[in-house]
Amino acid sequence: MAGHKRKKLDEEQILPTAEDVFRSLPDCLLHNILSFLPTKNAVGTSILSKRWRYLWTAVPDLNLDDDLGCLDDAVDYCFPFERPSFMNFVERVLSHRDIMSIKKFRLSCRVCWSLSRVNTWISAAVRRDLQELDLCLIVGKSFTLPHCVFTSQSMKKMKIKMNCALELPSSLSMPNLRFLHLSFVVLSDQYSINELFSNCPSLQDLWLEHCPRRNLRNIIISSPNLKSLKIEDASHFVYPHESSDCFIQVKAPKLVSLDYFGDLSAEILVSDGASLVYASVRVYGLYDRQSESVHRAVQLLQGLQGVKRLRLYTDVKFLGPAENSLHRHHHLPEFPNLTNMELSMEIHDHTFEAFVGFLKGMPRLEYLSFPEGLNHHWVRLSWSMISAPRCSFSSLKTVSLKNLHGNDMELDILNYLVDSAPTLERMVICSVELLLDSRKRKEISRELQLMLSGFSTGQPLLKEHGCLLAH
Repeated sequence: MAGHKRKKLDEEQILPTAEDVFRSLPDCLLHNILSFLPTKNAVGTSILSKRWRYLWTAVPDLNLDDDLGCLDDAVDYCFPFERPSFMNFVERVLSHRDIMSIKKFRLSCRVCWSLSRVNTWISAAVRRDLQELDLCLIVGKSFTLPHCVFTSQSMKKMKIKMNCALELPSSLSMPNLRFLHLSFVVLSDQYSINELFSNCPSLQDLWLEHCPRRNLRNIIISSPNLKSLKIEDASHFVYPHESSDCFIQVKAPKLVSLDYFGDLSAEILVSDGASLVYASVRVYGLYDRQSESVHRAVQLLQGLQGVKRLRLYTDVKFLGPAENSLHRHHHLPEFPNLTNMELSMEIHDHTFEAFVGFLKGMPRLEYLSFPEGLNHHWVRLSWSMISAPRCSFSSLKTVSLKNLHGNDMELDILNYLVDSAPTLERMVICSVELLLDSRKRKEISRELQLMLSGFSTGQPLLKEHGCLLAH
């Protein structure tokens, strides 16, 4: 027994403590750990020991935040309160980095109290072979970023979020910039904005987030290596008096992914979408310009005809009978390469035939999903569904439907798809939580089983706010 206790004590004595583990770590690893902390906290570790006193000065990332948040409407941009402690802290930090390169510089502050000092900080960071710049600036008036930001040879990633116009120098060049994110920045100079996009030859990822266009007529996003483009544009609600006459042309022959969310306040044309693999289009129209919304929605989709996976969420009624004046001159695009389709839109009695025609233009479609369900206000099979041509969706293998209410219209559409898809292998159906009546569940289950009787295996079972799988 005594020998056993002695052995246990010896083992406990040789177990390293947390302090021993940290002491044994090399400086390069500690620098990496500190880079995940706000700079204020990283500097705070200098009191731990002599070794830690200057350890933070070699951390490759600086994260400086005056804790005011960004672009909050409640902030008084002209409030004359200065934050000398924050300003002095930033300058002390940069003074310890005289010969040290900086990999990432993040600065979040309001600049109305000292424009020149903020510009000095940014310039100091860029001169240290900066690779990533992340600015979130609350600006009370016109503010021009340093010229060196737009001529950096080392910059690979840049994010600018500020509530004023982006003023660019007459000459700019960022040969190694791969990622650019502009957020709430006012685009006011058409020539310089187009020059910005065309003078970043390595750009692969571009994100324009709610950037108002001040009297711009023609924006050209021309980038030979651009692979991902994301545009979020709710400018009509943020800036209701903004003109809707802007035309955005995308010339990106290597574009793989496109994500658009907005109100189509600008026309968007993708000139060459042959390399597209994935596209997400979330469009909401404005009732005071329905005809314009239909035209722009169709034009946007026409530029995506080469896409393989499409996510389409819209309340723009671009599907409709040809005799309707809104749709008379619009030809729905075809998607010869599309295999996966996620669709969220209203399918009405008078639009069902156009909906069928829309699917007919997708000869390789294998997966069709309705993630938000179908319009559940119909009562019974309508004449438009009876008279709709029986198309053969010869590649369709899976249909997914969420938010099933169990009404006749939903079952009619499912039945139409089953009858029109000879290669169908699986249906995934999720009911809404309110579908709790046991009698109703049994009735729907019977109809689904009858509908899917052609399947060789499996029988459908209905689950409220759950899924049924039919093979």
